[in-house]
Amino acid sequence: MPFFFGCDQSITLKYFDKSTFKDLCQSLGIPTIPGTILSKSSDSEDFETELRQEILGWLRDYETLMIRGAQGCVGSSLHKVNSSNLDTEMPKMLASGESCFLI
Repeated sequence: MPFFFGCDQSITLKYFDKSTFKDLCQSLGIPTIPGTILSKSSDSEDFETELRQEILGWLRDYETLMIRGAQGCVGSSLHKVNSSNLDTEMPKMLASGESCFLI
């Protein structure tokens, strides 16, 4: 599976985030990898539960997930998650300050 890494975080913050870029690619008919974009809404009382449930749903079909924060740069928000490390990766993801994750 090919991986594409984005530009520096300052450029990303100025022009787009990864979720917006993925949406744009899809609207232009450019293939993207399957996945979900999960954003923390202002009225979300328990984003951790929502994120965990979404990840567990994907782990039913895939052994390992690559989860990215929408605004992190060069792997700073990249998390390799599987069923055995979910409990240790969740606090790291939540502590990253990201409010949007690409799963």
